[in-house]
Amino acid sequence: MPTSVRLDSRTEQALARLAKEKGASKSAVLREAVETLARKSSGHPSTNAAFERAKDLIGCVSGGEPDLSTRTGAGFRQVLERKSGR
Repeated sequence: MPTSVRLDSRTEQALARLAKEKGASKSAVLREAVETLARKSSGHPSTNAAFERAKDLIGCVSGGEPDLSTRTGAGFRQVLERKSGR
């Protein structure tokens, strides 16, 4: 459905820049912005909100110990025992 929107020059430049960066139309950028604002104002955050904020970071680090997520409870217990002097 067609809608007309008047923007100041600064907002128009920002919209054009965002559309170019995303490789999307200005309309697509505006739809995404309105959808995001509507979701935030509804009080129901996206179930993927944390993922969406960090998705460019996932998988970008290499190296380190490959088994850091195994037996975490035992490792935590050892840290606590060392701190308590056992």
